Amino acid sequence: MNGKIIEVDISRLNENELSANKEDSMVFERLKKELQKWGMVELPVVVKDGERYRIIAGHHRVRAWKAIGHDTVKAVVIERNIDKEEEFNLVNNLNLIKGDTSKGEIIKKVRQHKLNPEKIDLFRYPTSQLFPRLSAEDIKTKDDEQKRLAKINELTLAIAKEIAKVMVDEKDELVSFLVVRDKACAVIRIPFKSGKVARERSSHIKELIKKAVKEAGAE
Repeated sequence: MNGKIIEVDISRLNENELSANKEDSMVFERLKKELQKWGMVELPVVVKDGERYRIIAGHHRVRAWKAIGHDTVKAVVIERNIDKEEEFNLVNNLNLIKGDTSKGEIIKKVRQHKLNPEKIDLFRYPTSQLFPRLSAEDIKTKDDEQKRLAKINELTLAIAKEIAKVMVDEKDELVSFLVVRDKACAVIRIPFKSGKVARERSSHIKELIKKAVKEAGAE
């Protein structure tokens, strides 16, 4: 890896939010012992982050180095500009070499930082394995679906409020309704005598609805 070697105050190093690596306390203790015995054999890799540096590789080594009493550390600095996806690939490929990164954590980081899945390239986890049906367009579709569901919830609340206005006694009935393709198509009013009775009647109505949907779909 091309880059110059510098000695930097550990206080000037930032953790990397793109890292899917999880720290193991037992491994960390062993790492401290190894560093005390051999020193920093493998230098951390960092990239400029304003007036500070962001760690690309060596998060645990830096922490362990500090824990055994060091205030500075030698590190390799990447001197060229890299975009988020390239940095993500670099950070996690270097972690994957040591076997520390999980598939679930990788997917979580990609979604959390809104990275483009089509540009993710990890040698242990090919894109097709990580995101078999996910693309930038898929993410937009998912966002649109969440907005649609939020609109349905808003519509549901509005209808419930309107129904409540004309009810003689709100405490004596449970009110539910069906929404099909964002439109209310039926209102169900269940006399409320007790929680148990209401639950039983609601369950019965759900079964009737399922049956009707099944029969309608079979025709």
